[in-house]
Amino acid sequence: MSASAEALEVLAEAEEACRRCTGPEECRAPRRFVRPAPVRTDRGLELDALGELCEPERRRREWAVQQARVTELFRSAKFPKSADRMTLETFRVGPGTERAYRLAGEVAAWAGKPGPCRGLLLSGPTGCGKTHLAISIMRRWLAAGVPCLFETLPELMDDLRGSQHTAAYYDEAMDLVGRIPFAVFDDLQLERVTEFVVDRLFIVANRRELEGALTIVTTNVRTAEELRQVLGDRVVSRLLALCQWVDMDGPDGHVDRWWERP
Repeated sequence: MSASAEALEVLAEAEEACRRCTGPEECRAPRRFVRPAPVRTDRGLELDALGELCEPERRRREWAVQQARVTELFRSAKFPKSADRMTLETFRVGPGTERAYRLAGEVAAWAGKPGPCRGLLLSGPTGCGKTHLAISIMRRWLAAGVPCLFETLPELMDDLRGSQHTAAYYDEAMDLVGRIPFAVFDDLQLERVTEFVVDRLFIVANRRELEGALTIVTTNVRTAEELRQVLGDRVVSRLLALCQWVDMDGPDGHVDRWWERP
């Protein structure tokens, strides 16, 4: 059989396999996942040694790469393990959370879209669902391939203040929290505020405002005026430029732990 005849036979077999294809897992082409690419040479029609990756397999590999990236993003975001079931779909909407839920859905829906998006400062009593909504939003942005970070503010401040860290570590940490495209800063408290905390909050908020980075903050402080009395105008003005203030109210979900029910 001539080279051209053999090439034509392989092409026909590959075309028939592709025509009957039900997905990459059932590939029956002469070379799995590859469509032969004919080329003309001095010897006649031959097949390129590499060929072309078939479309279903190309899409499958692209999806696998995307999923691996999303998995790595979830890992690097310090995504809380206890938050696996915290989604918008599992959030229990009540009389004091309708507006917060609606705004959270709008911010979540902006994931991956061009242009700036204003964040949320979720204010309410312990257990009303502030962290649940913040994590639900972050989950959507992570799934869209956006680098995110979850930090509990008291722990972050303790870490930055740690004497065991080098100057290089401190600079790298401040750069990360100031520039990462999406960040949740959970549990802004006034009980442990020091001059160090105020200065670092200002640096982070100011940097994130300049970067246009989306920011979600949760706190049990009930008014902006309370924040100003402790943090000062320069910090609070940056926070309110970054975030829309959203009041929440409701029963303590930490006691009920309803999101863990089957």
